[in-house]
Amino acid sequence: MWLSLTQRLANRLGVTRPLILLRGERLAVPVTWGIVYPAVLLPQDADSWSEERRRFVLVHEMAHVKRFDALTQLLAQISVAVFWFDPLVWLAAHRMRVEREHACDDYVLRDGTAPSLYAGELLEMVRSIGMPRHDRAAPAFAALAMARRSEFEGRMLAILDPRLDRHTLTRRGTLMTAVIVALLTLPLAALRPFQQPTAATPATAAATPASATAPASATEALPESFKVSISEAATPKEPASAPMWGSASIAMTPKQGKAEPITSTSPWSCDRYPVGSSLSVHSHIDGNNQIREFLLSSPDRCAEAAVIGKAVFSPDETRLAQLAVGGFARFRERTSAFDRAVTITPVGDGSLSYVALNNGRTAPFDGTMQAWLSQFIPEVLREAGINVPERVARIRTQGGVSAVLEEIGRMRSSGAKSAHYQELIKSGPLLTAGETERLAQQAARDLKSSGDLSTVIQQLPKSSLRNPQTRQAVAGALSQIKSSGDRTNTLQVLAPNADPEMLVMLAKAAETLPSSGDKANFLMATASEYLTPGTAMLRNAFFKTTSTVQSSGDMANVLISAIPYSHSSPQVALEVIETSKNLVSSGDAANVLLSLISQRAIQSGNTRATVEVIERTLTMASSGDRANVLISLATRNLLTNAESRDAFLKAAAVLPSDGDRANVLAAAARR
Repeated sequence: MWLSLTQRLANRLGVTRPLILLRGERLAVPVTWGIVYPAVLLPQDADSWSEERRRFVLVHEMAHVKRFDALTQLLAQISVAVFWFDPLVWLAAHRMRVEREHACDDYVLRDGTAPSLYAGELLEMVRSIGMPRHDRAAPAFAALAMARRSEFEGRMLAILDPRLDRHTLTRRGTLMTAVIVALLTLPLAALRPFQQPTAATPATAAATPASATAPASATEALPESFKVSISEAATPKEPASAPMWGSASIAMTPKQGKAEPITSTSPWSCDRYPVGSSLSVHSHIDGNNQIREFLLSSPDRCAEAAVIGKAVFSPDETRLAQLAVGGFARFRERTSAFDRAVTITPVGDGSLSYVALNNGRTAPFDGTMQAWLSQFIPEVLREAGINVPERVARIRTQGGVSAVLEEIGRMRSSGAKSAHYQELIKSGPLLTAGETERLAQQAARDLKSSGDLSTVIQQLPKSSLRNPQTRQAVAGALSQIKSSGDRTNTLQVLAPNADPEMLVMLAKAAETLPSSGDKANFLMATASEYLTPGTAMLRNAFFKTTSTVQSSGDMANVLISAIPYSHSSPQVALEVIETSKNLVSSGDAANVLLSLISQRAIQSGNTRATVEVIERTLTMASSGDRANVLISLATRNLLTNAESRDAFLKAAAVLPSDGDRANVLAAAARR
């Protein structure tokens, strides 16, 4: 079973060296060692593993073999032994070990293993390290253990992060990296330290004891953070001072029932952002692969939280009820008075394990910590937009729409506010006109994002918009949408089936659109709403807004789109001709007038429209454009009475071009 699977995976990964599989009685995780003849030592219970675990364990270990990680680990250990006094060497060896595991994890994920499954299986392996039967199991020199407790948290975050690029460097990329490193290293290697010679006095030499110039031990010469990474195999029963709980902290099941916090650095951390005024919320949900992170920073407070994996909270949102296997949750709040943190991980029986820290030290999860957590969790869920439908329904049942709006007013996240507004609109009883008015007014003040405010206004109940006060509130909210595109989309959504007063309000709102193209798009999309009823109020509102379009081409497009409605309302044709006087381009004006004629918007009996078209040509700058319009009138037999013919001859007589004048008169003579 193992041999056939090993051979298939070796062929797939391109591993040519033979791989030996052995068993270890007290090992909790697979270990690889050996440079020339690599071997993998498996735990005693490996035969009971699932097919999926066997596959990704072998892929991970073969990645070590393919990358010659045992050789690089051996060189790193020798470097640490030789340069034990240099903390940078310890740090480099530690980072190399961390990145090596990340690289092998990427091999597993590229092979098709689901990130959530892989992270959960690794968590089970890491938990088993602390069991009594594995206490005396120590890896051999330069051996590569598949999982270490002190490095696991960073690996989990990297495994579950969908944004990481997991592809290996190409040969060209590797070569370029080596060249750049060489160019940076060689000049530094040529540097020599220079010290100004000083004369030491006998008194000074006598006052300095020999013991003061050398550290008592290797670890005493290192910073505290390096000591932690060096002694990762040791597990103290009761640490004198627990490390500060960072944003990426995770707690594993400890020995003898005592939890050990595992820390690593992360950009989501109050240790990195101690003061300021910011709010960051990140969510990624893909089935059971869920990541939610929250960071709130103010001058006197920093709060952060993360929930990885599928989580279920209590109905009152004061506690975490369930957490999927492989997931974890962390909550922290730091003020000038205290620094509290709680890490939660699932236990095999479905219960949850809690690890509490108070001012950086392990603390009991007592009534004080529980009360703090029950007040902190609702804030996190509210700002992160978690459980929005349940929260809105619960608060609305208890206190009505006013209570929900008050709850939204306490939020800081624009995205969370928008989600709660939308849920309030679409769920439960339909909002009344007064409730809609208050919601629109508050949303205009609360939502700084044009997209969020636009989305909320678009979902307002249409029945409530018939109220004059509600329309006024919506008009004020529309003015707060800074994005021209978002405001245009909102106007287009509100226009269909709106009452005449609402349409007039929307047309006035469209007049202030900064983009000429957006304004034209709104008018063309809603022309049927304004021009089909045939009412003067809507028609005047439409063409008044059209006259404010700054682009001559955009205005011409709007006027041409309005022409078909003149068949049911002849007044539309007159409005098109009148509004075309605002066109600065002679060509655009000619296109509008020619479209009127070709689409038969001007009938032979409509003398007024015919004469106004002729008079409009007198203000056009181009002789050719004027001539084309006059010729089209003549060829369509629209000169049916003396009034229209007289106006036509006068317009032809003042054409600047003799040739254009001759062509126009010839066209009229043929008719």
